[in-house]
Amino acid sequence: MAYSFEHFAVLFVKLNRHWNDIASEEMGKYDIKGKYAVYLLILKDSKEDLTASILSKIAGKDKADVSRAVKCFEENGLVKLKGDSSYRAVIKITAKGRKLIGRIETRMDEIVNEAAADVSDAQQETMLKVFDKMGKIIDDKYYRE
Repeated sequence: MAYSFEHFAVLFVKLNRHWNDIASEEMGKYDIKGKYAVYLLILKDSKEDLTASILSKIAGKDKADVSRAVKCFEENGLVKLKGDSSYRAVIKITAKGRKLIGRIETRMDEIVNEAAADVSDAQQETMLKVFDKMGKIIDDKYYRE
């Protein structure tokens, strides 16, 4: 199993690097740091209202970093804030923000689709179940209060 973990770890690092390169390129068009893309992704996928505080906890990032990102997003029309206090305000991603994060996802999807071209639907489903389970285990063990 050690080989499997090593292989997975290296693959994860490569995927993360590629994600960061794509995010930096797309976010750079707005003069925004690529590392902030994760916040847009979380906002896009969230079914609940998110504040900067909650976004910080979900992303596992410093509150000040989230605040800087949200300010950049708001200045570029990628999010709108709803509420009195900027820190307690609900952050809503705009259509422009969805379009931006969609471009990043589409570029990553190209790699996933190419890799999955000769993998059966059943195999893909199994792989996704394993990844989902790993995410849940990590969240439950390390990131839940």
